[in-house]
Amino acid sequence: MHQKLRDTIPNLELDPIEQLKEFLATGELKIMACHESTGNENDKQHCIGWVHNQLINNNIPLRIEMMTCENGGEIEVYGEQYESFKDTLNP
Repeated sequence: MHQKLRDTIPNLELDPIEQLKEFLATGELKIMACHESTGNENDKQHCIGWVHNQLINNNIPLRIEMMTCENGGEIEVYGEQYESFKDTLNP
């Protein structure tokens, strides 16, 4: 499971320009789905905790995508959140 989650996170060791180049070369943005969504094509929802974490940890491709998100300003997370992906490995 963690490998699939790891695949949704850009290489943060790259500087932001390199992250952007990598994203533009593939055009692919992998996201973590909400555990409450059904996974069906018509019910794909982003995991808000994942979105929050990725935005504060400088996921450049996600930031670009969020520029066109109609309800991006309404995002709220509740409760404690992990600071990084690494923290989810040893909670």
